[in-house]
Amino acid sequence: MKKSISRDCVELLESYDKGLTSSEKMYKTIFDSVDTGFCIIEMLIDPEKPLDYRFLEVNQSFERHSGLTNIRGKWMRELQPEQEEYWYEIYRDVALSRKPVRFEQKSHNRNTRWYDVYAFPVGEPEQLRLAVMFSDVTDKKNTQDSLLKSQAMLAAAFNHSPYALALSRIEDGTIIQVNDAFLDLFGMEAGAILGKTSLSLNMYADPADRDKLLKVLRKEGRVRNYELNIRTAGGEKTVSLSVELLNTDGNNNMLTTIQDISVQKRIANELVRSELRFRSTFENAAVGMAHVDREGKWIQVNNKLCSITGYSAEELKNLTFADITHPDDKTIGVNEFQSIWKSGKSLHNLEKRYIRKDGEVIWVRITVVAQLDTDGSVLYLIPVIEDITEQKKIARQIEIANRELKITHDFMESILHIAMHDLRSPVANLHLCMQCMEIQITEEAKDKYFGFFKEIVEKLINTLTDLTGILEFLSTKKVNATLVNITDLVESVKRENDHSLGNGLIHNDLKVREIKYIKPFFESLIRNTVSNAVKYRSSDRTLNVEITTRKQGEHVVFCVKDNGIGIDLEKHGSSMFQPFKRFTDKATGTGIGLYLIKNIVERNGGYVKLNSKLNVGTTVCCFLKEFEE
Repeated sequence: MKKSISRDCVELLESYDKGLTSSEKMYKTIFDSVDTGFCIIEMLIDPEKPLDYRFLEVNQSFERHSGLTNIRGKWMRELQPEQEEYWYEIYRDVALSRKPVRFEQKSHNRNTRWYDVYAFPVGEPEQLRLAVMFSDVTDKKNTQDSLLKSQAMLAAAFNHSPYALALSRIEDGTIIQVNDAFLDLFGMEAGAILGKTSLSLNMYADPADRDKLLKVLRKEGRVRNYELNIRTAGGEKTVSLSVELLNTDGNNNMLTTIQDISVQKRIANELVRSELRFRSTFENAAVGMAHVDREGKWIQVNNKLCSITGYSAEELKNLTFADITHPDDKTIGVNEFQSIWKSGKSLHNLEKRYIRKDGEVIWVRITVVAQLDTDGSVLYLIPVIEDITEQKKIARQIEIANRELKITHDFMESILHIAMHDLRSPVANLHLCMQCMEIQITEEAKDKYFGFFKEIVEKLINTLTDLTGILEFLSTKKVNATLVNITDLVESVKRENDHSLGNGLIHNDLKVREIKYIKPFFESLIRNTVSNAVKYRSSDRTLNVEITTRKQGEHVVFCVKDNGIGIDLEKHGSSMFQPFKRFTDKATGTGIGLYLIKNIVERNGGYVKLNSKLNVGTTVCCFLKEFEE
């Protein structure tokens, strides 16, 4: 071999040492033709000086291997001051002991190289000369090291792989070698596995899977990501198998890599179910939903958002949310949207206007959440968009109604103040006249008129007192409810209207005779409903008024039914309970009676129903909620 030390050189040196060279030309030819590096050196061993050696002879291969030329007669420390010290020590020992030595040594000169060296003494002992032959075995050494390292790495990779590995015979499935991960996966000891077959160990959940696996292996020459179920000490698991064919020691074996994917399969299945649930929720949501990128483009939209905006899904995907925003609202939420991209925090209840495809302006309420990636960064935004146009309209109507109600409330307070002011003086005069008449009137006249006259005056005084109570309620809302005797109030109101009845009749059927209510309010209900029935009587028939009470659920129902002139509900139904609205000129009135009735009933959560037919009559029913203690 070229890389081994030549036997010819050894024989040549022995001849050289004995001075038996037959031909200097032959010697020179052989000396320079061998591939082995060769030199004769002379050691310098002086206690006062460092070890050194000089070159007496070198061949061409030496110069080629060492890179040193024209070195005869030169000292090594002069040629290569960085030469490792162990070279000097090895050659000193050979020169002194006169014993040859063969060794492999690394040299760091001219990069790092390995040499196979044979050194032996020549000449007389006192000459301290030796011959050195060497071959460059760096490639062989590197190959050996690589092989050892590869073997070590393969062993480490096999034993420490996170995946279960097994080496087994193809013919019968006998298990030859397994790693720790394999033992952990199956929950078994190596002694219970090695030398046994996978079928005898009942490792396959379905034994037929091994034949199927081998069929793929023979056809393809390898197996990749073959999924099946195995039995382990911890129960059945789903695994992914990959198999490679190996020929070891003349036997056909297979290396099987097993990855437990039970958790991944469960997660994957759950992700599929979750995706299906999300897709169903997304598509069938009663509110608009979408995915929006950083530029505000619609990535994905649901059917409800298309319905809200009037655009198709494809049309929306070519637009941004700014494109459908009302020009006056384009800046609303911009900073908040940018903040979400940075922080990932949600945005709630942002209201703005959109312009539908047909040009209609609508109001929407937007809630935005961020979809985060595994590293916490924002992938996209998920806006939830609700059409609140109708809510806005209702809120506006309520605002207007409240404003009108306040105006009406203030107006009614003014009316009450005026009524109280205007009534006090005549009532006081009437009361004074009554006192004078009581003194001066004859007994006959007193019996005929005084009782009736006195009752009217007292009723006016009571009315003023009631008006004062109503005014206090409107002002403070602290008037106390009492147990009201319905029968007494009905009889009182009937007496008030006796002089106006003529030959008319007022009947009552009171199934509920008491109610927890504010007395002035309830008395006002009776007085207004009955007085309206009497006032708007028909001239074509005898007046007939029916007063009834009954219990219906949580309400006490108070009804007054008459056979009067009636109301054209088709014409006046929408304005029935508005203040100062009159529906006939056949009788005088202020137009606030029904308005007062409705407001009194609704103040405690009740409601009013009115049925009327022109020239037939009217029925007013008040569904009253009793005041709590």
